[in-house]
Parts: sequence; C-alpha cells; structure tokens
Amino acid sequence: MENILTGLRNDAAWVDWVKDYVKKAKNLDKLDSDGRNVEILKYADKILGSFNKDRRTHNLNIRLKLAIIDYTLKYESKDKKPGYESDDGSNIAAIDIQSHTKKLGKR
Repeated sequence: MENILTGLRNDAAWVDWVKDYVKKAKNLDKLDSDGRNVEILKYADKILGSFNKDRRTHNLNIRLKLAIIDYTLKYESKDKKPGYESDDGSNIAAIDIQSHTKKLGKR
C-alpha cells in the first residue's frame, strides 16, 4: 500500500515539476541562499556530502523525490499527440567534485 501511495504522489508531482521548473529556471541565479534552499527542497529528498581525503574529492549523493535522472520520453509521432513511451529514470545521483585546495596540516 505504501508503494502505491508513493506512486500516486509521484504521479501528481511528475505532472507539475517541468512546468514549475521552466517558470523559475530563468531566475534561479537571482535567488538568495534561502530562496535557493526552498527550490532545492522541492525536488531533493536527501542530500549527503562527504570528503575523500585520499582522492581530494567532495562526494555528493543526492536522492530526488522524482525519478527524473536519465528519464526518457519517446513520442510516437512528431506532433507528440497520439502517445508516447517512457523509460524509467532514477532518483539517485552520485557526484564527485575535485577539490582545488592544497593539502593542509603537518607534513
């Protein structure tokens, strides 16, 4: 039952996320820190960050509320009216960001 409820919530949110994002995408860089956090929390379920000392990278693991990562939509015709097929996406992304700081501490 919980999976069914989650699916129904996601279906309703799925319809609205593109329209919502397109409206606000033009002004995202003008938002202050609090405004950006509000926008991020609309789509992100969980964000975990860590630092790998050996590789000198920041690791970011993100779980989104919707499975929109690598989601594909294939329309049956060019006018996009008769129907479409979709391939499931993922709601999890892992990103490594190289640190540009020098090693700190005693040598």
